Amino acid sequence: MKEGIGGRISVQLDILQQDYETTFNDSDINHFTLDSNVPYRKILLIILFSNLWTLVLTVLPVFVDFGPHNYYARHPDWYTGDDVIRFIEPIGGLPLNFLVLYKSGIFETPERTIDNYTIACLTIFFLGAAIYGQGAGFHSASAMFKNAVETLPAQDDQVQDLHYYMRTVWEHDVSHYLYAVGLALMHACQAYAYRNVKAPQLGLTKVGKTLLCLSSLVLGLLVAGVAIEFPSGTVVGLIYIVLYGMGIVGGYLWYQQGQDEEKSAFYFGQKPVLHHFFFGYVCALIILVAWIIAVGGFKSRSEAGH
Repeated sequence: MKEGIGGRISVQLDILQQDYETTFNDSDINHFTLDSNVPYRKILLIILFSNLWTLVLTVLPVFVDFGPHNYYARHPDWYTGDDVIRFIEPIGGLPLNFLVLYKSGIFETPERTIDNYTIACLTIFFLGAAIYGQGAGFHSASAMFKNAVETLPAQDDQVQDLHYYMRTVWEHDVSHYLYAVGLALMHACQAYAYRNVKAPQLGLTKVGKTLLCLSSLVLGLLVAGVAIEFPSGTVVGLIYIVLYGMGIVGGYLWYQQGQDEEKSAFYFGQKPVLHHFFFGYVCALIILVAWIIAVGGFKSRSEAGH
């Protein structure tokens, strides 16, 4: 009896050993790591810094007067430190956004060829980058020339029309929306590039989750801040957040939740970059709704008297 049990145990152990050997090989073991979280820390750090760069360099000139004012000695107010800050922002913002896209591995394919969907993604990204750059350029130029017009002594109807044309049409309307549309297109391409990228099996570490929380919060502040600052931005921003942030990004996560046997698409940090965008838009929605309630309607910051 004991020999029979021992024999069966021995057979079972042999079967398990064979299953192990056919399931794993040396290369599998070498590539399996319990601490494969480091790349995601780097990616989330780049995303956090990219969003912080754009947020700080676009918001600070609104509330802080940067000197010096002597770039053109004869007329110090024509070109100021605020204009320099606006000029610098896209110079750093564009490379940072491209670095986020590059880190997705979108250029790394085994066949050394890029499929049509990737080509379309890259085309849209660079289209967005061009629009973003044009918007930033128009904004800097219109603000600079507006400053000069404001110093003219004779404020007749034609000068006032010129001031309105530069300040309202180009600085506030056209350039702002070009800038925002370009950034939104680049973010959409980043989300597409990371759509199937998952966290390691053990999930993100506490540091990784902290970076994810911070990057999402900064994105929320950026999206909501842009919406509050732009003309009709609260309405446009709300539509954008609901349709794209909740509908497309959230809808894709919901679809993945249904397709995934483990039902883990909404586990915090399971899809780090997609979760960054989704929770960022959730934060933006909360901030924007709170603003609308606080000011009593769909008002921009200037319309609300702030």
